[in-house]
Amino acid sequence: MNKPLVSVIIPTFNRPDILQKTISNVLNQTWENLQVLVIDDGNSKKNKEAIQSIVDDRLIYKKTNIRLGCAKARIEGIKYSKGEYITFIDDDDNWNNNFITHQYQVFQEKPS
Repeated sequence: MNKPLVSVIIPTFNRPDILQKTISNVLNQTWENLQVLVIDDGNSKKNKEAIQSIVDDRLIYKKTNIRLGCAKARIEGIKYSKGEYITFIDDDDNWNNNFITHQYQVFQEKPS
């Protein structure tokens, strides 16, 4: 079975050390068909440097031109997402390693 693409949107604001841990957590999910969109809503070059230190084709970095705030940064991420499913994680959160797999299974079990 081909697993559908899941877009994971991570809005961030000037927290590169925390952000790296969250990105690694998402990239290490048991669900591998991912697009990880980091929406940088801050003004620090360190966010971009932290993201560039992670080599993974599934990771996409987008910098906002003006400060949007967390909610609008999420909306910005939706604009770039290509996944059949979209989920959000804050830059200081971590998931259980099968979080996305579990969420997908719940979607499949619930009637439309």
